[in-house]
Amino acid sequence: MNAFLPGIGISFGYTPSLTVIGYYFHKRLGFANGVAFSGSGLGLIVMPPLMQLLLNKYDWRSTMQIVGGLSLLVSLCGLLMRPTEREKFWMVKQTRERKRSMIAMSLSEQHTQTPNFSPISTTNTTPSDKTKSSRITNCLFSVIKTGGFHLICENTSLNYLCFAFMWAAFGSYSSTVFFNAKAVFDVGISPLKASYLVSAIGVGDLMSRMTHGIFLDRKWISPTTMYILFNFVAAATNLVNPFANSFLTLLACALVFGASNGPITSLQLMVIRGVLPPGDVSVGFGVLLFFNGFSLVAGVFIM
Repeated sequence: MNAFLPGIGISFGYTPSLTVIGYYFHKRLGFANGVAFSGSGLGLIVMPPLMQLLLNKYDWRSTMQIVGGLSLLVSLCGLLMRPTEREKFWMVKQTRERKRSMIAMSLSEQHTQTPNFSPISTTNTTPSDKTKSSRITNCLFSVIKTGGFHLICENTSLNYLCFAFMWAAFGSYSSTVFFNAKAVFDVGISPLKASYLVSAIGVGDLMSRMTHGIFLDRKWISPTTMYILFNFVAAATNLVNPFANSFLTLLACALVFGASNGPITSLQLMVIRGVLPPGDVSVGFGVLLFFNGFSLVAGVFIM
């Protein structure tokens, strides 16, 4: 429960913080994405040694309280954000579409109901099985549409993206999680020194996220091609990682893995913007993260 509740809280702020960039920037969207996403790379550099130092000085409860206080900065940053005119336009459009959908479902329920005009019956009649089935169907459709899962049926390209992103996420998170453990238990590196390897992932992550947008904005490479290339390099690094048996070889793997894995989330958002209208990007990206979640959990358990 201590891990589940923070995960829910982080998810509420994660997707909006990514999709809101498209409403504020238009010309240099790739570079803006890179700068915004570079915060996680900076966190990977600072947090591992900081966490290890806090654990050495305090107990894990006090450490988690300090980390929780730092997480409140997300809420403070959210208070500073204001919707743009473009975002307001899509919000109004989605509200109108939801109202039309609710009216259509209400009319459908009224159409399926058959009033009883028999003078013999004086008791209240219950809705027919057809009416109950219609209400259940409309309710399920409303839930599916609210979650954005209707886009899977309406957009074939989104199906391919869900499949591709799901497999790409299979080894990305688990590789970062077990990088430190391999260095400590298999190679025999001290915990503090091993935390620097995770910071090295953050260094590669930060540099790659800050620079990849330049290539996208100048049209030297498409987001889809860059996404495939970075995934290939990240997969190759994971294949080489088991043969790294020293701090220097692990450091090289950490830098390359961070540089190749860092921009992947930003590129996912750029790719999905190419197949969905601006008003559906947030819910569409949420659907992709839903499928990614299964891969993240499965990847950690398998490794």
